[in-house]
Amino acid sequence: MMPNSDHADHEIEPELQRPAPRRIKRRAGHPNVGGCVQIFLLPHTLVGLFLPLYLLFLLCLATFGIDSPGHVLSTNSYMSTGKSPHMVYDVRYSFKVNGIEHTNETSVPADKFGELHEGSPVTARYLAGMPDTHPVLTGPGFAPYSELGFVIIFTIFWDMFVGFVAWTVYVVPVVNRNLVVSGVPAVGRVVDKKMNIGSKTTSCVVTYEFVPERVGIQQASPITGKTTVTSADYSLVREGEPVTILYKRDQPKTNLLYKGAEFEAVG
Repeated sequence: MMPNSDHADHEIEPELQRPAPRRIKRRAGHPNVGGCVQIFLLPHTLVGLFLPLYLLFLLCLATFGIDSPGHVLSTNSYMSTGKSPHMVYDVRYSFKVNGIEHTNETSVPADKFGELHEGSPVTARYLAGMPDTHPVLTGPGFAPYSELGFVIIFTIFWDMFVGFVAWTVYVVPVVNRNLVVSGVPAVGRVVDKKMNIGSKTTSCVVTYEFVPERVGIQQASPITGKTTVTSADYSLVREGEPVTILYKRDQPKTNLLYKGAEFEAVG
């Protein structure tokens, strides 16, 4: 338990003593750059949502796909462009579903390409009701699911990275804004402050302790929280000083250092 002497000289800001919900405004020195970052991140987030769906599609195609006989319409080989040029072997083929002809073009392994020519029989696999959506060639020599392993690894990596960034950019600002609007104020104490200097970015983190309101007859335990602040706000905070903390009443581990918040309540 933190000693009461730590809080003797600190008084919760008058604007926070008003009943919630509070009116708020953007704090000076906190420009609204989140919107630009959110716009930049949006296409990356959409890719993150698409990848699991594409992975699920490939798994369903491998498990529940329907095979249909078809034939090769044409073949084509060429050298790809880019940093690592290599030969690409493409085959255009057709197959019928319920009497309707469907065509598609796909790349095949080099050794299999030499066996194919116009009119060669092939077997196409598709999902029921979706014959034009990414059908694949199956059978000896083909590698219809060669991309599956790559898609699994890439999906895990991409969604973990983008998910963390999206949480920071989309969710955290909303949570912190709501804490200023309706959070419960409490007096806490700064226990640590740390500036992490990277090659391109610098983050300033303030660590603090506070005790939330007692729930019923049970005495609440001290909670440790962290808030990332601007360099200007970082310089105003001293280790050991009492500060105002805002927390969610039913989830006190969701909390915020008021001095470092992007918004402030209007008195």
